[in-house]
Amino acid sequence: MTYYTVNLSTSVSNVNDTTARIYWTATVDFGDWYYYGVRLHVKVGGVWRASGDGYTTSSWKRAVTVSGYTDAERKDNDYDVWVEAYTESVAVNGYGGVGATTSCGEGARIGKVPAYEPAAPTDLRVTRSTDGTTELEWVNHPDDDARKYYDGINVYRHTNGGDTENPYNSVTISNWRDTSTSANNYYDYDVRARWRGGTSERTSSVRVYKTPSPPASVSLSRSGDGEVSLVVRGPDIPFWISGFDVRATSDCGRTYKPRALTADRQEPGVWTMTDPSAVAGEKVVYEVRTYREEPVAGAGDTVFSAWTASNAVATICPPYAPAVSGVDPAYPTGSTATIGWTRNHPDGTAQTAAQIELVGPDGKTVPHHITGPASTTSLSLSAKGTYRLRVRTKGADPSWGAWSEYAVFRVADPPQAFFTTPAEDGEAVVELPLRAAWAAVDETGITYQRLRLLRGGSAVIDTSVAAGARSHEIASGLENRSAYVLELTVRGGSSLSTTVTRSFSTDWLVPATPIVNVSYSDALAAVVTVRDGISEFSVRDHKLRGPMAMTPEGNIRIRGGMSIKGTRATVHSLPPCASFDIERVLADGSRLLLASGLKSGQSVIDRLPPLNVGFSYVARGYAASGTTSTTEVGTVCPCDGFALNFGPDASEVVVGDRNMGGPPQYSASPERERDQFHFVGGGLPMGFESGNLSMKESMEFTIEEDDYLRVRGLFGRYGSAWVRPHLGDRGFAAVTGTLTRCAPEDYRVSVSTKRERWREPNGVG
Repeated sequence: MTYYTVNLSTSVSNVNDTTARIYWTATVDFGDWYYYGVRLHVKVGGVWRASGDGYTTSSWKRAVTVSGYTDAERKDNDYDVWVEAYTESVAVNGYGGVGATTSCGEGARIGKVPAYEPAAPTDLRVTRSTDGTTELEWVNHPDDDARKYYDGINVYRHTNGGDTENPYNSVTISNWRDTSTSANNYYDYDVRARWRGGTSERTSSVRVYKTPSPPASVSLSRSGDGEVSLVVRGPDIPFWISGFDVRATSDCGRTYKPRALTADRQEPGVWTMTDPSAVAGEKVVYEVRTYREEPVAGAGDTVFSAWTASNAVATICPPYAPAVSGVDPAYPTGSTATIGWTRNHPDGTAQTAAQIELVGPDGKTVPHHITGPASTTSLSLSAKGTYRLRVRTKGADPSWGAWSEYAVFRVADPPQAFFTTPAEDGEAVVELPLRAAWAAVDETGITYQRLRLLRGGSAVIDTSVAAGARSHEIASGLENRSAYVLELTVRGGSSLSTTVTRSFSTDWLVPATPIVNVSYSDALAAVVTVRDGISEFSVRDHKLRGPMAMTPEGNIRIRGGMSIKGTRATVHSLPPCASFDIERVLADGSRLLLASGLKSGQSVIDRLPPLNVGFSYVARGYAASGTTSTTEVGTVCPCDGFALNFGPDASEVVVGDRNMGGPPQYSASPERERDQFHFVGGGLPMGFESGNLSMKESMEFTIEEDDYLRVRGLFGRYGSAWVRPHLGDRGFAAVTGTLTRCAPEDYRVSVSTKRERWREPNGVG
């Protein structure tokens, strides 16, 4: 059984940063009981806040509701305020008290005072900086009234632009000393304040550069007159240096001269510098260091690395011995020699004077003096014999340098030479090979000869010939109707040389007309022999004989060459043929090359000449110069019958030139292939040509019994042969043969052929 219940609900809201408001509502609800009175009380934080009376006249009704709010102070931490609802039994409007009391309560959470992000420190500055330490100072700005307190400081750092570091994060301070820095780095600092309300914005950042790394090495070298070049290497030199500081010493470091030089970066870690006005001295050393200007937050004194010294270089000292040049082993008598020298000044200074000491063949010394930078001089050489000379120079140093080694040379008469063939400039050369000839003498003996053939200034032939040679044959490399120059260089034992030239042109003559002889063998093969024609002129009994011919008009045509100079005419014999080609030309104009490269007197065998019809052989002769001449000889191969040539090269022959009871028999059956078709309606067929040709032949002739076995063997070994009928026709065909004895000493040969596409025998064409 439920008499009644008491219910309580609370909520809290913040009025402002210091005050929170507790809202509460309490109720009394009767259950099975009714017609009773009750009083409801509410306490907040132990302090009564409100009461209310009520009753109900039926079950399960609400009798009392009490609500309101109470303000509470917000503190630095959250806390709870106890809210309680309780009842008292009292008579209300005549209804007696319920006689029973109860209570309930709950805590209302009051939120702490809000925390705000603190104000950022300002005026961050560096008060001291060394390679190992950085001292910082700044101004803090806590604001208690605004509840922006400080309860600590964070110092942040970036090393060489790297990740964020937090070397200090402890209690509130306004200065701090960083003892973890090192040289050759730069550091960025900023400071922030913190409280439970958050971390402030950062101060302005300050950057501190430490002492940069010095160069790892410095290489010094002379690069010109009074000029030196430096190569600075330092893989650890940072990119942020302001530059290089350079100084030079010539007294082992007792005094230094500053140098204002520009550094050019060649690659990572490598710089070059040039000093066009190098410090003078015999042992000059340059020193280089790196530096950074305004290293502390854009201000402060420049920081410098240690000095790095270079190797020592001499920039002013007495010259070394010069290198003498331009001295030939020998000079012609009475000539002028131009000699030169290259100064060897270790200090790189210019030449101010030079001395040349010339010792003649008589042992007397003739001095030559040069003032200024000139490095050549001319010497007159009038007497034959051996000379010596040496040179020394002077630079910025007042002392003369060392003498060079003696250069030795000889003065003598040069060799003499001239061409004898061709005998004159502009002479025409009419045939190959060209035999160049010359005369050459030298009082010291000829030791070397060089012959060149030039065309348009370029060498076609360049060859050394034996010292004792006085001629040289040129068989190739010349073109017709072209201008050339022969150039001969002759060197004597004195090492002097002479060069002479001879100009000429080419105008090749054609070779003599070949002579051709044609004969036929029993096998009906042609033997073609070629020989050189008449090529040489001669005079006998006051008569000129040679390659000449009478024209139809009665004039004499000279086939050789002729040149006329003034009133003199010179005839030239024709050049011989170096080789021959032989061609067969049939009546239809078809040509076949039978042989090439034949020499005079050689022959070629033509195994398949046509029978009983005219044709010709053409012989073409080639001179060494490439010119040609041609002879064509007409001929007929006579035969009373026909011939069959067997074997790969058509060299095995059966001649059918007789028959028992009459001449050899021959028949031919050409047939053009046709297809015939019968169509509906009857009648004769209709024909269509396919274009294919068949050619069948039959032959009959008689052979002697002694030739029976050879002929039968040919038909047994070969199924094809070349067929040469009586009137010039030729063909290649499949053959079958029948041999029948027709008399005690004779056999009849019956041959059937079927023509195939023509082919040449092996080794022809």
